[in-house]
Amino acid sequence: MKQKHRFTAIIEGEDNGYVSLCPELDIASQGDTIEQAKANLIEAVELFLEVASPSEIDHRLKNDIFITPLSLGLTQITLETGFLTWIERLKSRFFGRETRFLRKS
Repeated sequence: MKQKHRFTAIIEGEDNGYVSLCPELDIASQGDTIEQAKANLIEAVELFLEVASPSEIDHRLKNDIFITPLSLGLTQITLETGFLTWIERLKSRFFGRETRFLRKS
């Protein structure tokens, strides 16, 4: 009987597809759709668990992963342009309201 494991999948839209990440094992994959990115991540994690040594799994496994929204009172943040776009997408997903991020000139 196979042992059941529960992991986190973070899936983000990027260009013409989606990137998926399992933060507990630091394993990433991608796909053209959300479902495909999730399925590919599941396959990548399963393959890793099948072939990795127990010491490699222990080394990479992070048990204390917490995903929670953050409320910030910041009015100005200096960020790289690509990171700014990523942050703007995340904030609209989690907070659903406009927040100002100012680029350093």
